[in-house]
Amino acid sequence: MRNLTLAALLAASTLGCTGQVRGPDAGDALERSLARVSLSFTRDAREVRGSAPRFAAEGHFVRHRGGDSARVATVLGVADEGALALDTCRLVDGAEEIDRALAGQSPEAVELLDAGRLAIKGPFDATLLQPRHYPELTPYIAGVVYGLGDTAPLQLEPGALYEVTGDGGEEVGPFEAQAPAPRAFPTLSILPFRRGDDLDLRWIEAGEVSDPMVIAVSWIGKSGAREVRCRVRDDGSFRVARDLLVGTEAGAIAEITATRVRRAPLFAPGAGRGELTIGLREIVALPDSPQ
Repeated sequence: MRNLTLAALLAASTLGCTGQVRGPDAGDALERSLARVSLSFTRDAREVRGSAPRFAAEGHFVRHRGGDSARVATVLGVADEGALALDTCRLVDGAEEIDRALAGQSPEAVELLDAGRLAIKGPFDATLLQPRHYPELTPYIAGVVYGLGDTAPLQLEPGALYEVTGDGGEEVGPFEAQAPAPRAFPTLSILPFRRGDDLDLRWIEAGEVSDPMVIAVSWIGKSGAREVRCRVRDDGSFRVARDLLVGTEAGAIAEITATRVRRAPLFAPGAGRGELTIGLREIVALPDSPQ
């Protein structure tokens, strides 16, 4: 049992002003990029047993000049669990993190690149990711992000290969990436829990060579929304220390998610090196146990 206490994947790439993909240039030394496509299937233990997992997908192809890449990811809502050391967690206040990230960026710093048509293919079916303009919440983030929109979701086949292909657009060249889905949901369980105690979690091991799992305990209480985010070994057990769970008072709406993830490299010309991730995400309620 491990006791938890408080405790980017980026590469330089550039584009010419004409929009055509080109190689690195010494004059673009301050430009950085982020390329990521994430697929997920979610099973909620609070829903009717036997319900089909919910499929979600999104894609980000980002170029920014200077600044902190982790801050850019925070503003865009792109999780960077790799920034957490293995078997550690941190307490997250989402609103404060975004405020800090926005304060650290310079005007006109972030471009969300057009990668053209993105297709996702599974063992049974295929779907498209649709570009949509990023909400104009800040004056210096412009471009498109990719999501499902009204396109059909994919079916889940645990362990099967999923493929993402991009035809290429004015700013991002053609690319292809493949990754296998995890073989099983974590099947998370909670040992008897009383507020003010450590939180002991159990799950069924993957039975394969596995990437670290992501565990999050989130709640909404009198002090607002909070989340404890953890990156842990997929070995069947973990303990969240009580000092991280302050605020999970009686009546707080609280839940735990455990996500088993597989990752594969992705290289999109013009957006650089990134990754394709496929996650099986499970949600359970945190019991509202008495003191």
